[in-house]
Amino acid sequence: MRVTDKEKNILACLQHDANRTIPDVAKMLRVKEHAVRYALGRLIDGGIILGKIPFIDMYRLGYVDYTFGISLAPAKSLAHERFVSQLVASRSVSWVAATTGSSQLAFSFLGKHPSEVHKFLDQICNKSTVHLLHQGLTVRLGFTALGRRFLSSNRKIKIKTFSYGDEPSSVTIDEIDHKILSGLSNFSHSSDRKLAKSLVIPLTTFERRVRRLEEVGVIRGYICRYNFSELNQSGYKVRIVVRGDRQAAVSIVKRIAERESCVVNYSIGLGAWDFEFTVEFSEKRELFPFTKLVTEQLGDLLASISTLQIFENIKYSGYPF
Repeated sequence: MRVTDKEKNILACLQHDANRTIPDVAKMLRVKEHAVRYALGRLIDGGIILGKIPFIDMYRLGYVDYTFGISLAPAKSLAHERFVSQLVASRSVSWVAATTGSSQLAFSFLGKHPSEVHKFLDQICNKSTVHLLHQGLTVRLGFTALGRRFLSSNRKIKIKTFSYGDEPSSVTIDEIDHKILSGLSNFSHSSDRKLAKSLVIPLTTFERRVRRLEEVGVIRGYICRYNFSELNQSGYKVRIVVRGDRQAAVSIVKRIAERESCVVNYSIGLGAWDFEFTVEFSEKRELFPFTKLVTEQLGDLLASISTLQIFENIKYSGYPF
């Protein structure tokens, strides 16, 4: 599907502000409301707009994000399939991707204690009878989603930034909150009324609980999910290890992320790599100038840099429980 510049502007408007109304979008872009309505219908029918999900700060609920890059020892394809199936089925795994580069798979595990990670890996390796040939693990200390700023050059479009890891985990939720977060994240729904009905929660209770989750910072905002493979965009992970003055490196990484529109998100970690950029390009050759820029900006602080191409996003859920 060919996406017009006008449609890209609409995608840019909604990506981190999925509750923005058609009149608001039309006013911002200085177009007619019926033009926005028509474009949205085309983007939904074309499989580019997949729906709305909340951006949930799991750290506020006491969880930590453990991000892996792994390669599996040679084995029968069925064993590999079982391994991936168990990752996808796990209620603690929020993201799974097939990658090419220094690892075959990347995934994120949400846990409250390091022992949960060790136990989980042992269980799925034993059940699928595979062995890990390579394993890299980093604990995310902070994550910032900047959005796909490359969609539009219109300066009037202000894209919200979402982040987590910068506040203490002090929010307690009950079973009703859990059902609401799971429903908002994983169930397709056309309205809050219909979702509340499917969850068997009174609408007034549903709306009151959602407001509270927003107020305490568990729900940071709402994102439009897009299928960017339809736009011929390829995603890459750029992982960086530094030496020396870590705080100086943090400042440089933040500056690069803010200036370069190809950066969709970035994270600060502790483990196999210190920083990770997620970048997207229409052509693979565009990756080299970015890694060259990172190398030059970090200078002597850079110990190593590696890249992974995201071949397929197999699973994503902001609240997999």
